[in-house]
Amino acid sequence: MFINNLGKQSLQLTGYAYTLDELADPDPAWVNVQPSANDSSVWILNDGFTAKLPPLGTELQGGASIAVELRFTPSAIGDFSLILGIKSNASGNTYKVIVLAG
Repeated sequence: MFINNLGKQSLQLTGYAYTLDELADPDPAWVNVQPSANDSSVWILNDGFTAKLPPLGTELQGGASIAVELRFTPSAIGDFSLILGIKSNASGNTYKVIVLAG
């Protein structure tokens, strides 16, 4: 997965959260994610999803991208999904979203 800055101005990554709600929900419940206590480069999402996200405060120049390693290691058989939200100083209080499924 990549986090892309499609704009011309630089932006700063300011937050990560996930929701299990539908995007059509007018007020989805966002859960902030934190780095793992064992490895600060690994962020624990939910339901077996982890990601090596850039640290908060990372600046992304206009037109630049950052590669993100995603892992899915479920603890049970079934269908799993979540929506990952990324905040930046350019997005204000709204999340730009990525849908993950496994």
